[in-house]
Amino acid sequence: MVEPNAACGADAQEMERARACLIKVPATTANLGPGFDILGLTLDLYNEVVVERLARGLTSGGMPDSDSLPVEIEIRGVGAAGGADQLPRGADNLLVQALLAGWQLWQPGVSLPAVRLVCTNRVPPGSGLGSSSTAVVAGLVAAAWLAGRLPVNPAGPAEDGWSRPGGSSKRSDSLLFLLRPEGVFRDLLDLGIALEGHPDNLAAALFGGLTAAAEIERQGVREWSVARVAPAGEVWAAVVTPRFVLRTSVSRSVLPKQVSWKDAVFNMAQLSWLLLAAAAGDWQEVGAAMNDRLHQPYRVPLVPGLEQVLAASRAAGAWGAALSGSGPSVVALAPDRATAERVAGAMQEAFAAAGVKATGLAVRAGVPGALALFRPITGLLPLASG
Repeated sequence: MVEPNAACGADAQEMERARACLIKVPATTANLGPGFDILGLTLDLYNEVVVERLARGLTSGGMPDSDSLPVEIEIRGVGAAGGADQLPRGADNLLVQALLAGWQLWQPGVSLPAVRLVCTNRVPPGSGLGSSSTAVVAGLVAAAWLAGRLPVNPAGPAEDGWSRPGGSSKRSDSLLFLLRPEGVFRDLLDLGIALEGHPDNLAAALFGGLTAAAEIERQGVREWSVARVAPAGEVWAAVVTPRFVLRTSVSRSVLPKQVSWKDAVFNMAQLSWLLLAAAAGDWQEVGAAMNDRLHQPYRVPLVPGLEQVLAASRAAGAWGAALSGSGPSVVALAPDRATAERVAGAMQEAFAAAGVKATGLAVRAGVPGALALFRPITGLLPLASG
């Protein structure tokens, strides 16, 4: 087990007293243009899960079916209402699947304790804002806590406001971290990627900030590693979400099997500039590099008005804009809240001109991830926030 550290350390007595915990997982925007399946950036829009140990004891172990599932689920907010948007409350719920997978990893052959999950959802599914990663991360963090594998510091995160997961880490004055997680943090990353299928949203949701995930080979061993940049100041994002669902599988199905050398080199150049700009703390230049030729052009037919929306964002003062993940949301970076609100309005108008209804909001970007915000609950359970 990894030793407690500055971000997530806790004494055993505190963990033993806690009968519940609060898990907050941020929405994320992936790719940012050139970083296909690599980059993720957190947004100040959180799904919250209160995990409570129930006193009624244990149920049968293993991967239970829906009849023997020792998990009670209450869903509030997005996905709570009936109809096509209603989220499942049984073994087919992605959060529950991640919880069970994590429990089997950390407590093989041991019965899962009865728990109640109260989920307050704000991230819409099928929107390109990392809703599936919020579920996977919440389920895995819940399992790690239930299994007694998650060190936590009740006093709060490190002095810079960010988690420092166990493992080697190098830091520069620009708040750049190179993370090689160990122990439970390695498990969270690897199992999360296995469940999610790609690392971009997942790494950001776990560790916070802007992340770049890559499999790096060292001494013949390949392992996932994460570079993370925490903005030194405020960075804002305008996020506009069309009122239709675009499944990741559909969005990926239109991508070509091969691309030209010219387009590949273009993307590598944009991605390199974006990452170096972020490390230097120049987020205006991050926005300037949000250009892509490998995936976004092929997805234009799936999102009516996309090209006009991107142009409108820049005309309204955005540093840069791109399709968020697989879409249909569009994200634009801006220097302040007022600019982000103006950009969001301009993008909504552009969507409306294309016959697409969309919602818009301005949020901070590069905010902390789930590991930095995890808290045990030793007193009364909090009332759900709206």
